[in-house]
Parts: sequence; C-alpha cells; structure tokens
Amino acid sequence: MRLLRTALAGVALTAIGLAFTAGAVGAQDVEATLSVDQVHPAGSSVHYIVELTDADGSAIDGADVTATPTSPDGTHGTTVPLTATTEGVYEGPVEMPTSGTWTVAFESTNPVASLDYTQEIPATTDTGSGEEDSSSTGIVLAVAGVFLLAVLGIVVWALVSNRGDTAATAAPAQETPSSSD
Repeated sequence: MRLLRTALAGVALTAIGLAFTAGAVGAQDVEATLSVDQVHPAGSSVHYIVELTDADGSAIDGADVTATPTSPDGTHGTTVPLTATTEGVYEGPVEMPTSGTWTVAFESTNPVASLDYTQEIPATTDTGSGEEDSSSTGIVLAVAGVFLLAVLGIVVWALVSNRGDTAATAAPAQETPSSSD
C-alpha cells in the first residue's frame, strides 16, 4: 500500500511538473513586436508611447515593458518601467539630459520582444508648447536698442556742438576795404 501511494504521488508530481513546463514553453512561443507610436519631448526627458502586439497585430496586455536609454558616449541610463495605459499600450518618460544621438532599448518580458529606438536630442530642447523661447531674443534686442540710442545720442550731440563752432568759424567777419586816398 505504501508503494502504491508513493507511485501515485510520483505520477501526480510528474503531471503537475509537465503542466507547468508546457505553460512556460507556450508563453515563450508568442511572437511579439514592440513599436513606438508617439514621442513627446519635455525638457530633459522624452515621453514615449509604445505598443506591444502579437504576430496578428492584436494588442498584448499584462507584459512588463521597460525602456533603457544609452547616451551618445555609451553610458546606460536608468531603466524605466513603462505603465500599461490601454490595451497593449505602454508609456512613460525617459530621462536624456544631454544633447546628441541616444539609443533607447525597449524590452518586454512574457512575451519577449525588444526594440532599439534612436532619439536625437537637440542642444536646446523644445518645450513642446509650440511657442518659441523669446527670453534670449528679447535680451539681444534690448541691448541692440540701447546701443543704437547711445550712438544716435552721440551723433546728435556732435552735430549740435559742431554747429555752434561752425557758425562762429564758417562766416568770419569781413573787413571792408579802406580807401587810402
């Protein structure tokens, strides 16, 4: 009897083990694709919206999707977990504090998928508001205006002061010829 219980326990454990193994193998068989849907620069970071789909293009939920930036000099930044927002859509901000060509590695687990995305960060990042940063332009225009007013003031002063001198020297008093008769 003891032998029968041991044999049944062994068969049961083997069946459970096979079931878990089949489930794990099945999860790895899903062909998945990551794609970048939207990119929103915001200061020193970029907000990404990525989509995870299967081979048929159907959205895949419940995956762990991360983004890891690599700077132009090859330094790896902090890995950021992206948040699932809607069916198959994951998003989050990725810090890229210096200008240059960055590579962002997006990775998914269960199902496995990866994507390397190239992101160009300009020397001055756009705030995304659609408005130009006019603070530096305003300062340049103000300095140029003050300079022009100073030059104009000097020119006017020089003309006015020379005018008085010119009037005195321009028309010297003429002597009337005297007759010596």
